[in-house]
Amino acid sequence: MSVDFEGVRRQVLRRVRYATNTIALRDNLLPPEGPYDSGLTNGLLVIVTDTWPGKEITAKGRMKAAADLLNLIDQHGKPFPYVDTALLQEGIDLTQPGRHGRSDDEFAVLRREHMAALVALDEHPALKFLDVASADRKVDHLNAELPSHPKDRLDMPEPEMCDECSRPTFLPSGWDMFGGTATAGQCIACGYLRSEDAANDRAFQEATTRALD
Repeated sequence: MSVDFEGVRRQVLRRVRYATNTIALRDNLLPPEGPYDSGLTNGLLVIVTDTWPGKEITAKGRMKAAADLLNLIDQHGKPFPYVDTALLQEGIDLTQPGRHGRSDDEFAVLRREHMAALVALDEHPALKFLDVASADRKVDHLNAELPSHPKDRLDMPEPEMCDECSRPTFLPSGWDMFGGTATAGQCIACGYLRSEDAANDRAFQEATTRALD
């Protein structure tokens, strides 16, 4: 089975950033400029990547900004009734001056409807993450949550402890020849990659230890 570890990792981290920033803004924990921009951009990246893979990237290979992602959705006839592109763009216009130090006001004037539009993005099947993040805001735990969209439910083991960063966010690609999970994989949190050779060595070591025990 071929697993696009980088693709899975990007979508997981985007979901976490969308949810944690949206919750911080919803609960009035931080000034709105940073959380709004980060939450919106990452939420839109999840939606666009899931719907039109590859369209989230510019011709220069960079991820598109929130305004460009909103334009893309508009160009496709606004297929998502819960994505209010006009209201979300207005929120960008309100928060960008403060985010870049061009505003005399300490806080941007976001209205309730801007917040509601950001929360509404969670209706997309590839997100559906605000309830999970509200229950447990520890980023390490949230990074270990695989995408909830049915087509992203990978036939692989649950995330494990990473050898590099010691977070419970290492994603094995499957099961080894001995029935364990010492396979190639990647850590969702830090990006550590376990090679096939390293995985095979680990599988034999674990199998030998089990036999001796």
